[in-house]
Amino acid sequence: MNLETLKQFVDVLHKFKISANQYLFMAMIYHRRYELFKKFADLDSETVDPKTGVPFMNNTIRQSEIRQLEVRGMIIDTNKDDEYYPEKYILGDGIETSIFDNKLVNAHEFWDAYPDTFPVRRGNNVTSALAKSTDKDALLVKYASKVKTDKKHKEMLELLEKYKRLIDKGLINGMGIEKYISSEVYNTIRNLDDNDRNDGSVDYSQTI
Repeated sequence: MNLETLKQFVDVLHKFKISANQYLFMAMIYHRRYELFKKFADLDSETVDPKTGVPFMNNTIRQSEIRQLEVRGMIIDTNKDDEYYPEKYILGDGIETSIFDNKLVNAHEFWDAYPDTFPVRRGNNVTSALAKSTDKDALLVKYASKVKTDKKHKEMLELLEKYKRLIDKGLINGMGIEKYISSEVYNTIRNLDDNDRNDGSVDYSQTI
């Protein structure tokens, strides 16, 4: 696991408020690697701390963690009362795409990084407008359709930071996230110089 993958993993845990065990449980369901449940369960050993004589907490997912996933609708247990077959667990609606489709995970990261509001300058008058008053799910899908690789996503985040610097310097007006993505404004941002100062000699707003 490289550092970028590790970051994405931790981001998913944080975003969806799940433990590493819960993620692993759902990942084995998603990939249909049911044979790994047994291997994972074998980690449940009574290893004792030599200093205290107290057993270390084992690694196997707790029933309470599984139950929490059920209550939240993230997994569905189709086992009968007297059964426990891993292959009879299925992922809840939307979990496959929201957690395990990397392109949508990237889209969520971009959404979170985008400013909630943006300034609109008309002469000396500056007002604030909402940047995310759009259908979030539709926007995430649109982002994923345009940004299909982690390399492109990384560039998108870098261009977003440049875009925010241009706004802070008063060189451009901000815009809603939907327009930013649909109009592919980031392609224009790529070619702008954010080292300029707003001394009145540069105005990129017409360019955007």
